[in-house]
Amino acid sequence: MRMRAARVCRGVAFAAFCVIASMSSARATCDSAVWGVTSNGAAYTFTPPSATAVRAANAPVFPFGTIARGIYSGYIYIVGGTGNADALTAYNPAANTQTRVGTFPNTTFLYASGFGPDGLGYVMSSTEAFSFTDAPTPIITRLGAPVTTSGPAVSAFNSGDLAVDQSNTGWVILSNNSTGLSYLYQVVFASGATQLTRAAQIALNGNPYTTADLYSLAFSSAGNLYASSGNTGTLYQINETSGALTSVGSQGVDLIDFGSCPANVFTTVAKTGPSKTATGEMVLYSITAAHSSAARTAAPLLTLTDPVPAGITILTEACTVTNGAVCATPTVSGQTVSATVSSLPAGSTATLTVHGKDATLAAGTTTNTATLASPFGVFAQASAATTVIANTLGKTVADITQGTAAGTSLTAVPGDVLEYVLTYTNYTGTALSNLAIKDTVPANNTYVAGSAACVTVPTGATCTPAGPTSGVLSWTFTGTAIANGATLSVKFRATVN
Repeated sequence: MRMRAARVCRGVAFAAFCVIASMSSARATCDSAVWGVTSNGAAYTFTPPSATAVRAANAPVFPFGTIARGIYSGYIYIVGGTGNADALTAYNPAANTQTRVGTFPNTTFLYASGFGPDGLGYVMSSTEAFSFTDAPTPIITRLGAPVTTSGPAVSAFNSGDLAVDQSNTGWVILSNNSTGLSYLYQVVFASGATQLTRAAQIALNGNPYTTADLYSLAFSSAGNLYASSGNTGTLYQINETSGALTSVGSQGVDLIDFGSCPANVFTTVAKTGPSKTATGEMVLYSITAAHSSAARTAAPLLTLTDPVPAGITILTEACTVTNGAVCATPTVSGQTVSATVSSLPAGSTATLTVHGKDATLAAGTTTNTATLASPFGVFAQASAATTVIANTLGKTVADITQGTAAGTSLTAVPGDVLEYVLTYTNYTGTALSNLAIKDTVPANNTYVAGSAACVTVPTGATCTPAGPTSGVLSWTFTGTAIANGATLSVKFRATVN
């Protein structure tokens, strides 16, 4: 004879069946290392406050020009220094490939470049300024010509470098090769005019710095500004208010340009999901974008996307925020759920939640990877792995009269007394309250009065059998919630007609 399937019922909201069972966070490809280049194109890296630079393994010799580091891709962008129609070359450290990806419509020598946390790179000369987007295909836009709002005109300078801080303010060192004097300027890039405001004159040991060799500029992940002497290889930290240089030490090599993108490490994405599920189980995926920096302004426009595995029926989706973040109502396209985060201020979060039901997921492990992207490309991912279990409720039968062992089927004759045992293990990943197991007395069987009983009951829980009502038996568990991983078992007997 064959058994009918029993059912497990739960009297709680379906969101409670899901749990933070697996969690990972990812940061953008870029990290806090500063890249530097020598006059012959050799690439080095160092991480402030350490001054020691190390030759970048396997990196090719870069074309001559200023470098910037893509904040979302981690690519090193080299702007050629010919002074006319300069090439934009992208070096991918992960793949060790170098590709020309654009051309600037410049007519003067572009000597300063850097990326900001808004995902844009900026490059300038004394008379021209441009922005360009990060990978995969940079878009080059001409900006307003650089003009000074205080101090000497930009045309009075011959060299320098650019770095953008965590609040998206540009900083540039400008040097006059004739006088040797250098100045620190704040930069605001715009289509109408790129405005430079003098912040301080560069000084060393209380005296004006008179060697025009500070060709490099970069911010560390701690928000400190650094420059290096192209003559001595000394790394300096710069006081942005006074312009004073403080020696950090020798870099061991003379670096003439820096590229860094430390600001991106403050925007992260994390993902959670159920560790286990079975057909019919409810599932919850939660993807959180967080902005942890206290120093930065709002992160740029972001998109949270979760491609829900095929086999899960999407039921509801929502985006919740904290501390001033702004998230649009999620959209669903097929199995993909997306939400646009238009503002993610410092210290805020935006969380995309997706409730669904395991309809046809195959047994095994399914990994679900969410992404956090800007208009310039994906820069962070996080995954959650869920093990799909074929069945969480088992049922066996034994012939008490004949003394057969418990199994999934047997041969019985009229008058035999059969004992059915139902076993359930909670694999939902969370504690379950008000759980009930129900089963139907098999056809051509007569229920043995009073035989419905509770066999395995977790400590603190109460099991109450009832029925049969219209042929249906039930066992209700109350009191302590049934913990994840806990096993229950109940039984009843019936006589074969």
